[in-house]
Amino acid sequence: MTFEGAITAVGNIVPNTMDAIGRLFPGVPLGSVDRAKSRSVKRTLRDMEIVKNIGAEKEMSQESIDALCSAIAKERVGCERLSNVVSFAAELEPDVSRADEVDPAWVEAFRRHAERAVDEEAQRTWASVLAGELDRPGSVSKKTMSILGDMSRSEARAFQKLCGCSIEAVDPDGGKKLLPMIECKGLEEFSLSRDEAESLDALGLTKIHSKGVYVYGSLPFDQRGILVAKIDGVAYRLDRRERQVAVVTPDLTRYGRELAALCAPGSYPGFRDAVIQWLESTGVCVEEID
Repeated sequence: MTFEGAITAVGNIVPNTMDAIGRLFPGVPLGSVDRAKSRSVKRTLRDMEIVKNIGAEKEMSQESIDALCSAIAKERVGCERLSNVVSFAAELEPDVSRADEVDPAWVEAFRRHAERAVDEEAQRTWASVLAGELDRPGSVSKKTMSILGDMSRSEARAFQKLCGCSIEAVDPDGGKKLLPMIECKGLEEFSLSRDEAESLDALGLTKIHSKGVYVYGSLPFDQRGILVAKIDGVAYRLDRRERQVAVVTPDLTRYGRELAALCAPGSYPGFRDAVIQWLESTGVCVEEID
């Protein structure tokens, strides 16, 4: 879906989406990705030609002209990447009713990261960050963005796997807690390697490893032995029936929780069926909630 298509689809719900995003990023072209790229190339070539002509008139050195042209190209590439991120964010149809509450310092930090997003996968990741912040201003800290910006592709995929192999506990007040099921005997195919686990800990996303000791929590059943949880978007009622369920789950830090909010818990291929079967094998009754 193009940016214009996204705007049309939600026009009756959030008619100020385009204006809200435009206010956050003045001067950034808001259009389809293909058209934005075409316009960016044309502007870059035009500006370079102007610089070359002026440089020749002023008898500037070729080295100076080349440096100015390089700076123009670099700026245009960053602007194009940011434009793509904004367009992808619009496709997610964020609630922009509180867009004016987004901290300008956050916007500037986000811009720097988005301008470094070199491919569509990275650009869509940053689009999710922007959409999340528009939905809930203050939900994604600059520290979390810094961690995300420093992550390698393998580290990002390890974190996505951790979230995808998790269940999401829901308490009566609506609070949520991610419970990674990556250390359960019988679910080894969904485990992280030790190197992957320690890299996420070193990034400050988890509390898996501390001073050479692995640190875990457990499934938070209430006093009745009940836990309401979502797995891949589906709500379930888990009842341990007075049995002791030996489950350990790594804890996430504040930054890990902020980043995990952008992921889809339990969405790793095959995880939902496998974890339900595993829970039932431990004596837990799993019942889907309508």
